[in-house]
Amino acid sequence: AELRVVELVTVKTQIKSLLKKFNCTRTKEIVNLIHELKLEHLFL
Repeated sequence: AELRVVELVTVKTQIKSLLKKFNCTRTKEIVNLIHELKLEHLFL
């Protein structure tokens, strides 16, 4: 949150949204998906 200059609650809301969109229950599932799709560069 500090790196992106947004509130922590914003980050939590965005994570919840991603979990729902990708039908995941854990953040780790999204991280694995990002690695599988080779999308890490989007989060640097």
